[in-house]
This record gives sequence, C-alpha cells and structure tokens, in this order.
Amino acid sequence: MAPLQMRQIYKTLIAATLTAAFFSMPMMGGGLIFIIFIQIIYIPFLALAYLTGPERRKLYVAKAIIWALASVAIFTTHFVRHVLNRYHANEITYSINTFISANKRCPHNLEEIGLSKESIRKHLPMFGYSCSESDGRPLLYYSVGYMPYAMYKYDFDKQKWHRWD
Repeated sequence: MAPLQMRQIYKTLIAATLTAAFFSMPMMGGGLIFIIFIQIIYIPFLALAYLTGPERRKLYVAKAIIWALASVAIFTTHFVRHVLNRYHANEITYSINTFISANKRCPHNLEEIGLSKESIRKHLPMFGYSCSESDGRPLLYYSVGYMPYAMYKYDFDKQKWHRWD
C-alpha cells in the first residue's frame, strides 16, 4: 500500500480505537446504536468504492475490518460486564432466598446475611435492597451496566430478573 493509504488506515485505526474506548465504558452501550447507524451509511459507501475503485480495494477492506472489530470490542465488553454483574446479583438472590427459606422472613438488610455494601459495590456499583415492612417482600435491583437510567429488578415470586426502567 502507498504511504498515503497507510496514513488513512492509521487515522481510521486511531478513530476506531478512541471510539471503542469511549463507548466501552460503563453506561455507554447505548452509543453502539450511534456506531451501527454510522456503519449503515459507511459500509455501503465502502462497498460502492470497493466496486468502482479497484486500486484502493485493500484500503476499503482494511477500513471496514477496523470498524467491524471496534464494534465487536464494544459489544463484547458490555456483554462480559453484563454477565459478570448478573452472576454476582444471582449470588445475592441465592443468599436472600436461603435466608428466607430458613427464617420465613426476608432479611432487613444485606449485612444480616453476611454481605456488606462495600463488598457488593465492588461488583455492582449501583444496587439497592430493601425488605418491605408491610408485606415482607424483598426488593433487589442493580443498574444495567450498558445503559444509563435502567435497572434490573429481581422478582422473588417468579425467580426472574426484569428490566425496570
């Protein structure tokens, strides 16, 4: 490839890396929609340029691969973070269910079942727990790691997680 084409690849690589770093941060998964929207426009443009400009085909293929890899990196980061958060949240629900089975009531706080807020915050930075005094039902929720202002709430009756917007 010519030096000019290599410079274009470096610019694309820098832009894709910075974009992936920014949108891989917690609560920035919604930015993946922005990336996909750009790619909906950009990929057909690259395909057209690929077909009409045989001398620059390697350049266009390289750019398309770089942006596809950036999108995969963003998605993978948020998916792994989601799986780890759910794993830790499920451990907490198991402890609460075990306590409820043994004592026939929900714990008033998580310290009652041996979990400190500091230890939970290492894995679930934004979470909440309460036990209703009126009906004795627990409420456990944590933030969706890839989207701001969205939470997952655990339904202790159905033993399922639900999005709670």
